[in-house]
Amino acid sequence: MRGGVIPRPAFTLMEVLVVLLILGLMAGGAATIHWGRASPEREAGRLMRWILRSLTKANRTGRSFTLRLSTGTSTDTLALRWRDDPNVETFPAAPGFRFQLVRHGFFAPESVYSPQWGTFTPAATLRITAPQGAKPHYLILSGYGRVRTALSPPPGGVE
Repeated sequence: MRGGVIPRPAFTLMEVLVVLLILGLMAGGAATIHWGRASPEREAGRLMRWILRSLTKANRTGRSFTLRLSTGTSTDTLALRWRDDPNVETFPAAPGFRFQLVRHGFFAPESVYSPQWGTFTPAATLRITAPQGAKPHYLILSGYGRVRTALSPPPGGVE
């Protein structure tokens, strides 16, 4: 002991653990608020996964399908019909979300996927919007059989 001062460690282990616990709780709360919020990006991702599952099934079974898209006004449901099957599968949008066909070929408002050629005919772009004023997101069905999401539609029309 020099000069009458007793050395003390900066922080005890218990103090450090309490601080880490508080920081962890704060970070967890902030992450839950962000992850729990619905957004056009998340809805576009959910729709893309549904279409990709259908593409996988089409390629595995060799059956084509028709994806029916609404023209003009927006809708909250997309319909998919398999070749040689009268039943229709539907994809409902999350509450408050809408799908709108913004770019399409000159044919009927539907795209047909052919597993033989791996193509969508015609290609299409869907706008996913939410009434909360969030920026829209886009789902792009490429004529080459690719599906992707984007912050803006492809320039100059469909791919």
